Amino acid sequence: MADPAATVAAYCAAVGIPFNGSAMRWAPGDRDEWRQSARWHVQVSKSTGFTQSASSYEITTANNAMLARFSAHHEPFYRALRAHRIAIT
Repeated sequence: MADPAATVAAYCAAVGIPFNGSAMRWAPGDRDEWRQSARWHVQVSKSTGFTQSASSYEITTANNAMLARFSAHHEPFYRALRAHRIAIT
C-alpha cells in the first residue's frame, strides 16, 4: 500500500500486460458479479482507489488457540510464496 501504482506496474510488467495508470482510480459502486458476495465487497464498493485501512480484530492468534494453530500451519506456505514475490522498484 506504500505505492500502489508501482506495485500494479510491477505486476503488469511481470505478466506482460501494459500498465494503465487510469485504472488506479474508479467510481464507487457495486458490481453485478459481486452480488452473491456483497458483504465481502462493502468497503471496496465505497472506494475510489487504493487506500490503507486500519484493521483491528477482537479475535487474534494471540488470544485464540485454534487461530494460532491455523496460522502456524500456513506460515511456511506464505513464506514460500514470499520467496517468489515481485520486486517493487
